[in-house]
Amino acid sequence: PGWRDTYPKLATWYARILKRQSFIRTAPD
Repeated sequence: PGWRDTYPKLATWYARILKRQSFIRTAPD
């Protein structure tokens, strides 16, 4: 199936977004 090829990319993309959100949330105003 093609979704097996895209799953690692999705996981990396999702982890990147989570890291960015946590960085923004912890960044001082």
